[in-house]
Amino acid sequence: MARAIRRALNLTAGTGDRYLDPHGPEQRPIWAAFKARMDGEQWTSQQRDDMLAAARMMFSAIVDLSAELEAVRQRHAIPTNDIPLNLTR
Repeated sequence: MARAIRRALNLTAGTGDRYLDPHGPEQRPIWAAFKARMDGEQWTSQQRDDMLAAARMMFSAIVDLSAELEAVRQRHAIPTNDIPLNLTR
C-alpha cells in the first residue's frame, strides 16, 4: 500500500508514508521474522478466532474510511483523477 500511495500522491519514501512503511527497506525481513514468530506460537482456537475477528474489523474500518472519503470527494465535486487511489476497489 505504501508504494501505491507514494505513486498516487507523489511522495518521497519516508515523507508522508511512515505509518504505512515504518521500516523502509527493512520491511520484508522484519515482516518475515514477525510471521515466523507468529507461526511458532501455540495459539488456541479462541485466540485464532479473536485475531481473525480483529483483522476483519480493521479491514472493514479501512473500507468504511475509503467510502467516507469517496463521499467527501463527491460532495465537493473533486474529480476522480485528482484522487488516484481508491481502497474500495
